[in-house]
Amino acid sequence: MILDWLYPPTCMGCKILLPLNDKRRCAIWLCGECESLLERVPQGAFVYEGLLRDIIRDIKFRSKRNHARALGRLWAGESGLPRRGAIFAPVPLHPSKKRERGFNQAEILARELSRGLGLPMENALRRIVDTPPQAGLHPAMRIENVANAFRVAPQCTVAGKSFILVDDIYTTGASLNECARTLTAHGAKEVTWMTLAVTLKKKPEGLE
Repeated sequence: MILDWLYPPTCMGCKILLPLNDKRRCAIWLCGECESLLERVPQGAFVYEGLLRDIIRDIKFRSKRNHARALGRLWAGESGLPRRGAIFAPVPLHPSKKRERGFNQAEILARELSRGLGLPMENALRRIVDTPPQAGLHPAMRIENVANAFRVAPQCTVAGKSFILVDDIYTTGASLNECARTLTAHGAKEVTWMTLAVTLKKKPEGLE
């Protein structure tokens, strides 16, 4: 593409120019060395630490929309094929937060999964409560924070359908569980979820 020549893609990690003849590198915006720094877990997600944590923070707080697209393409390329007939549904942001950020990173990730894995995507949910950020809250507080925070989108019929919720980070699963509860309460046949990254509990120092 002409834009690639005018604005050659650079690695999200070390910022080196990526070779234009390497389509995968240009798609995921990571050089081989930086990609090797991303730690995987058996469930098909990445560990939320180091380089990936930095990239996700850039997406959220520095409006790096294209980085979300690149991570979505990387994720889609490494995910197993989900159940046929399922619909990707991103965990929504409250409209005020979406306006402030300019996009919903979960929606971008879900769109890239949809393209890469050949399943439809639907914005099935709306966030109706502008909840405080979950970060830093005790697990019990996280559950209370998102209680009744979602509703089914007016244009969406969920009865009898299977959904795969999509979000960027799994910590306690409070938001995902509340989204799943909302969908099943409206007749969804099955609700599962996929997250790009997971936070792992670290053992206290001195313990193996």
